[in-house]
Amino acid sequence: MIKNEKEYEVTKREVSNFIESLDKLELDREGMHPKLYQLYKDAMISQLNDLEDEVREYESLKDSHLYFRINSLTELPRIITKARISEGYSQETFAAFLGLPYEELYKLENNDYVYADINLLIDIAEKLKVDFPEEKVKIYENVSVTSTIKKLLALGMNSKFVFERIIPTKFLLKGSNVAHLGIVAMLEYLQKIFQWDPKDILEGTQMETSLLPVSMARFKMPKNAKESWANVYTNYAYYIAELLSKSIEDKPVKYIPSDWKIVNSEILERYGEVSFTSVLSFVWDLGIAVIPLKDTGAFHGAFWRMSGRNIILLKQKSSSSSRWAFDLLHELFHALQEPEASERTIIEENGDLDNEEKHANQFAGNVLLNGRANELAQKCVVISKGSLERLKGTVVKVAKDEKVSASSLANYLAFRLSLQGQDWWGAASNLQLNDSNEPFKIAKEVLLNNIDFKKLDEAETEIVLQALSENEVIV
Repeated sequence: MIKNEKEYEVTKREVSNFIESLDKLELDREGMHPKLYQLYKDAMISQLNDLEDEVREYESLKDSHLYFRINSLTELPRIITKARISEGYSQETFAAFLGLPYEELYKLENNDYVYADINLLIDIAEKLKVDFPEEKVKIYENVSVTSTIKKLLALGMNSKFVFERIIPTKFLLKGSNVAHLGIVAMLEYLQKIFQWDPKDILEGTQMETSLLPVSMARFKMPKNAKESWANVYTNYAYYIAELLSKSIEDKPVKYIPSDWKIVNSEILERYGEVSFTSVLSFVWDLGIAVIPLKDTGAFHGAFWRMSGRNIILLKQKSSSSSRWAFDLLHELFHALQEPEASERTIIEENGDLDNEEKHANQFAGNVLLNGRANELAQKCVVISKGSLERLKGTVVKVAKDEKVSASSLANYLAFRLSLQGQDWWGAASNLQLNDSNEPFKIAKEVLLNNIDFKKLDEAETEIVLQALSENEVIV
């Protein structure tokens, strides 16, 4: 946002420079590959449009006295600056009007009032005649950062989750300190995610933590998950999925092949190999959103269908592409069940695998091992003579002889052994090839390339970006 005449003149020059660069690009296009030319052109036009929008906004604010109304204190920093420009104040004259040193006002506005005292923001808003609902805003005047955080911990959250996923990063100060406006933003985010009234939180009211529409989720919950925290995190993950569904609502939803042979052949035909990257691209091509999260605990993976849109959420600690591919194909199997239903009504806690879970693992194994999952698993069992101690070496040998991925074969064997009450996932993890190009980063990049952030408001965008942070949170 342009805040003064100097920035206005600089931005206008940048607009002229981009126009000249586009003209030059047009002259040089004959010596460029068409796709490279289009890539450069689209990027430059996008930046040019953003700059022109800023210029138009500044000119519009200067030329008219506008009426501003807010419903949230977090809107105040941007609205205050707009109202100041609209009222004809420069930064210098506005500082004098408020009785503040110019340097102090410049610093406050340059940092979007991030560190401003709430009472100062309210006072400035009143002087600029910004309209706001007093009953919603006044509750924050004497808010305590420490006591508010304690109230959230009492609801089952942990501090790492609050600081990494709920409080907007721009409001975090040194150490564990939070700007007062950050607590306001956090409370408003919690209202969006959980429908918790900020006033109730501040008064210490016991909040409902089981709000999830249970007809829309499928979870694999660990046995030791705390119920209150599992409920809180599940609602959080569901909200993230809702936002992602909204952000890609224009993306076509396509038919999902139910036969593993078709899935395997289509992936090979389109991408030349069956890998995590190719499976991920295939799933996205079907109109299915894949959300990677770095949080560990609460549950391992999730599948939703929301108004006909399939959403897959992966929370895999391993950096093995094979394990990510197995999990993704497993969730894809859930997506192709009950295709006539616009919502799915399945929630499953950890325990004995039901038939759908078994078929989902079988489906994943067959896609990755070209239909030889059972055959190769049986061969490993025969060669190892049923000994779990020998099985690890056997998997490596069989995979090499049969020219298949040892990582994929190990994952499938771990699943088969789990049906017999044997936990071999640890050994399977040791056979995974950890990729320098981490699958989480690949999935995140693909997701960000598919999101239309214009479908989300500023707070929703911030919540999504923090959810995709690479800082691991143990939940």
